Amino acid sequence: MTLDEFIAWEANQPTRYEFVDGKVIPLANESGFHSTIITKLTALIVPHLKRHRPCRLFSPNMLVESATATRGRRPDLSVSCDERDVKDLSQVRIRYPKLLIEVISPESVKRDQEEKLKEYLALPSLEEYVLIDSRHRSIEAHRRFEGTWFYSLPVREGIFIFTSIGLPVALDDIYDQELTAAKPERKKRKKPPDGDSRHR
Repeated sequence: MTLDEFIAWEANQPTRYEFVDGKVIPLANESGFHSTIITKLTALIVPHLKRHRPCRLFSPNMLVESATATRGRRPDLSVSCDERDVKDLSQVRIRYPKLLIEVISPESVKRDQEEKLKEYLALPSLEEYVLIDSRHRSIEAHRRFEGTWFYSLPVREGIFIFTSIGLPVALDDIYDQELTAAKPERKKRKKPPDGDSRHR
């Protein structure tokens, strides 16, 4: 099955899937933590993008085609400013995202931080990939600068800036008391002087 064949098949299905090298992958159910964060982010991003036409925010229903055209993923939120993506809103996939956002859970963390990371960073148009922890106050990002990808250390308080679209967001506007838990245990990373680490 090709990606085009998958899209035609999925159009007649009651639920949505991802497509990976010929395999159909069912999407996991969202937790309340997960869906609440997406709702809050949508309310913050949409008004901002109205001042930055033609950029548009897309929901998880929109398929993002991989650079090899053999995979179709559904990030939790995606932003494209490319006319080829935003001009025809009848299409069900985009190919030129500028920003991709995944809200990670214990079940998805390995896939989002490893498998999808490689796919997303291979997209020529992508400038920023943001991972938001659904259970803890922690937002991290991979950003492209002058053709090189850099990893930014997690932000756990204050302001996080979506640099690709120029939007500062207070963590208090994403996480409320019900969504705040203890800080997660993470592998220690050597912190460079500027707070970013370069992808090797």
